[in-house]
Amino acid sequence: MIMKSVSRRFSSKVIMSSKKKASSRTCCVASETSSQDASIHKYAAEAAEERKLTFRDSLPPSLNEVASSEHDNVVAKFEPGEIVLGPKLGEGEFSDVYEVESFTLRLSNDGELSEDESAKRSQMKKMEKYRMTNNARYALKHIKQNYLKVNGETNYIEAASDLCMEAEILSKLTHPNIIKIRGMTMSGSAGFADGPSGYFLVIDRLFETLDQRINRWHGSYKRRNSNRRTFKKRLSSIFPKSINAVTTLREKSQGEGIEVEVEEDGLMDECLSVALQLSAAMKYLHKHSIIFRD
Repeated sequence: MIMKSVSRRFSSKVIMSSKKKASSRTCCVASETSSQDASIHKYAAEAAEERKLTFRDSLPPSLNEVASSEHDNVVAKFEPGEIVLGPKLGEGEFSDVYEVESFTLRLSNDGELSEDESAKRSQMKKMEKYRMTNNARYALKHIKQNYLKVNGETNYIEAASDLCMEAEILSKLTHPNIIKIRGMTMSGSAGFADGPSGYFLVIDRLFETLDQRINRWHGSYKRRNSNRRTFKKRLSSIFPKSINAVTTLREKSQGEGIEVEVEEDGLMDECLSVALQLSAAMKYLHKHSIIFRD
């Protein structure tokens, strides 16, 4: 399943308040900040840690049990200088997302980590590229560098807490249609004291969003079906058809008595497959008393 930023979109029972490649750079923290900004960053770190602990206590027991039993839920810890960033992939309400081009691990850091965390770091280094395509496997997400200046300290502190909470909940979720968090800042929420990029998440890279997939479907529909009948009534804007349709089904909605013609084909199968994946992810979240508010 292709997800947008989950911060401010997940809640539990307790409501939680590029094709031209750019030059590579390391994930680094801000080097120059005013004393006022420094105090705001420090407060953001404290607020994020407090919010994380409060949120952790509110999680359903079922999620904590699943997380503790899943080896794949180990989150690797990285220093900012250990990650080489590629081009910017996109942005959300308050965060930017970059391709992770490579990891440059410092073995000295392994002494501060558990055996599982060290093993996860090494594994991610080995798997930083897909073998067949050499595409980057991971992406890095942090708060926008100018977010404090543009949106003010209250919104900045709230964004820091949201990103920290996002990491907390993603680390508990285990489902094939929900994006995984693979790594984060070595210093945890204290990283916010170093500025917007001082705290970051390393997640699986997505090569297509749901919006992009729907647009691709529509583009395919327009190219291949200009002279074909479209769906009737409300379903006409939801499920595109294909010129390679092999069968036509006439179904009658029991609820509204609307007759709809559905042409089955590969494109329709793809639409239904994605819909089922989305539904499976939502069912999993609801099972654990989590609401996806998007």
